[in-house]
Amino acid sequence: MTISHDSARSAQGRGGRFRGIDPTAIGSILGITSAFIYTCSNVCLRSVVNCNPIWVACMKAVPTMAVAVVLVSALRVRGRPMNLSPKVIAALVGTGLIGQIGGNVLFQYALEGIGLALGVPLTLSTIIIGGALLGRFWLGESVTPRMLAAMVLLLIAIPILSQGAKQERNVAEPAVAAELSRVSVLVGIVGACTAGMAYAWQGAVLRRMATSQTPHAVTLL
Repeated sequence: MTISHDSARSAQGRGGRFRGIDPTAIGSILGITSAFIYTCSNVCLRSVVNCNPIWVACMKAVPTMAVAVVLVSALRVRGRPMNLSPKVIAALVGTGLIGQIGGNVLFQYALEGIGLALGVPLTLSTIIIGGALLGRFWLGESVTPRMLAAMVLLLIAIPILSQGAKQERNVAEPAVAAELSRVSVLVGIVGACTAGMAYAWQGAVLRRMATSQTPHAVTLL
């Protein structure tokens, strides 16, 4: 996820959150940390592919909702304005549904159909492309030649790493690999790419909300 200079300046102006610290460095550190946590989460999700994907997506949202309720309640006690209009609420609810159904549910189907080795790289590739396009044409974020080169390298590396992971799994789990039908693979591929687009849209909306006056906890809830 990229951070535009306008977004960084807006964040600095609102709360001084990045004062004295390079916003790009902070964004990079948070992004890498987030990627590590997502990896751990994906491993856990892969272990429960025998459960109903909709139920899994519902259960994984419960802790986030509980934490968000506590944070928003604390803001209300402190008298912090929520800065929510009906239009913003509708946009956030719609985005939440897209991320939950189009993202979490379909990603779970992808894990079941094609596994981690292919599901995660396909989803990540779609997020990278979709996020860059949405950031450029909707949020007005600049795409520098250096950023473009980095994206190209990532997109090249992902299928290479994915192929290696797939070969490793075929050796380690030949029975599992043999059971994959064409239909399940197709469902997994479509699910992973659709989930990637849903996540890219969700990320773009969150980036837009990050420059608004609405508290992050409210956006999360």
